[in-house]
Amino acid sequence: MVPKVTKLNTQPQRRAEIDLGAVATSQLVTRLLNQLSEEADVYLVEWSAKSRVPHGAILAGREVAWTQHGIVRQKGGEVIGYYERLIDDLTKETQKMLVWVPPPQGRAPESGY
Repeated sequence: MVPKVTKLNTQPQRRAEIDLGAVATSQLVTRLLNQLSEEADVYLVEWSAKSRVPHGAILAGREVAWTQHGIVRQKGGEVIGYYERLIDDLTKETQKMLVWVPPPQGRAPESGY
């Protein structure tokens, strides 16, 4: 199954409120998103598989090949961005993570700064 990718900070001028069901998780995600979204594109990646890596997910036009120790990489090892796992349940094959993708060098952040 191809991972579902949702860009969360499509309106950087507005403070985000994310509801993931659990209050504490939603509050943490909302706080992190608001702190980081001005400097990076933020994606929610969801997939069902026994793999902890969202193989095939496309983030900012680049395909995820590997995730480990909070770093998202594409083939060849180039860093795409950084992640935090929200759901890591291999018994139910349910996975969710937030991924922060900084703008490429030479591109201004979408927030206009």
